[in-house]
Amino acid sequence: MVSQAHYLIEKASEKAKVLANEFQAGGPRAALHYVATESKHLFLTESVKVWVKLDQFPFVHKVAGVAVPAAAHWSDKYNHFVKEMNQKGYTVFGYLPVVPIEEISKAFKQEEAEKKEDATAHKDSSSSDSD
Repeated sequence: MVSQAHYLIEKASEKAKVLANEFQAGGPRAALHYVATESKHLFLTESVKVWVKLDQFPFVHKVAGVAVPAAAHWSDKYNHFVKEMNQKGYTVFGYLPVVPIEEISKAFKQEEAEKKEDATAHKDSSSSDSD
């Protein structure tokens, strides 16, 4: 618990330094962009962790098997529509957010890799305990 708190304090300190540097180098707009990017990353990684926990329930897993591919398909269509309309000169579409499909996929793959690492580490520590 203490090491985790120490880690969080270090990470917060690093992020604060980068934020200050962004503000000094690029002003408030650059600092705001940095905060938005970091917040989005944090939201994605934490959402994936919650989803992985929920996906352990059979009902959620079954629903996700149908809903996730459909959501990915329609999100992709939405993203293409927004980009196309913006390119055609409808500037209002430039203000609409796009669904970060690639980033979501990357976050899920990273979570799966971490789960495999944890399982391997747990398996290794269990086998060394029995020696």
